[in-house]
Amino acid sequence: MDLTQRRAIEALRAGVPNRDAVRHLGTDQRAVEKRFVDDLGQVDAAMHSLRLPKIVGGLEEVALRLRPDSASYAEMYQRIQDPRSDFDPLFQASLLVHERVKDAEIMSKMLAFWRGEKLDLAETRRSLKVLGLPMQLKQRARAQSYATLARLLGYAPGEASPGLYTVAAGTNDLATVLFEDRRDQERIPQRLADRLPELMPAAQAGMDLLRPSSSARMDLVPQDESALLRTYDKIRDLYETAYDWIPPDSRPDLGERSVRMRQYVRRWITHWDLMRLDPEYRPDIEMRDYRPNLEEQPDLERPAEPARDDEDF
Repeated sequence: MDLTQRRAIEALRAGVPNRDAVRHLGTDQRAVEKRFVDDLGQVDAAMHSLRLPKIVGGLEEVALRLRPDSASYAEMYQRIQDPRSDFDPLFQASLLVHERVKDAEIMSKMLAFWRGEKLDLAETRRSLKVLGLPMQLKQRARAQSYATLARLLGYAPGEASPGLYTVAAGTNDLATVLFEDRRDQERIPQRLADRLPELMPAAQAGMDLLRPSSSARMDLVPQDESALLRTYDKIRDLYETAYDWIPPDSRPDLGERSVRMRQYVRRWITHWDLMRLDPEYRPDIEMRDYRPNLEEQPDLERPAEPARDDEDF
């Protein structure tokens, strides 16, 4: 057994494909693949993980080496506090909690947030309250997010990030929520253009990138029945090799076209898992559609005493 095959199945089971899954399964999204190849040119497609000079252990080791009393830390924190910076206010809050709350579990959660996991806002607010530091998530953070997106993708006017290749992904209804429900393209310039004129060009570029008409946008091609069957065969073969167990050789139930590929894959793998553990068992798996909640939560984002600039809109 090649360990990469087991890692690929584990990632697919969780619904988050990793490099091993991509390597073994390939892709049917030819237009996206061509875009990558064209953009990357001669760059080696096998990207390496984060490497830090003279440091072993990655982000955990970096966190252990943070010295709040050092000049370099003070310089970093001053930059993070700068309202003109692109740092998310949540990062500033998490850094404060990590620095001052000497609780191993809470510090571990801050570190997990830095790795990309979801931050428990209520717990972070409680920690800051204990420290006497109210948590203020400014309303302009959404405009800053648009601007950061444009900068990372290289579309911010007069700005560039040399050597950085960025890919962004969004849900199908993201543009509808942002531009029809929230009307960000109207409200953000109206409310912030006078106060933050330097932010507006990049923020506008970020909003333009998310529109359905953007030339930078690529919609994934829906999987037809033949593509689904090819994927099924590939994953079945991968599973057989990973676990040295032969899954049933039967045609999968493809159901409705609205079912996402991730749902199919997780159902197939879960079905095989249960039968591998108990050959007499015949699973009956029920799937329910999950819709991400894109609603704002003002009670988590509003400061204790909101200033006029930070009122909700």
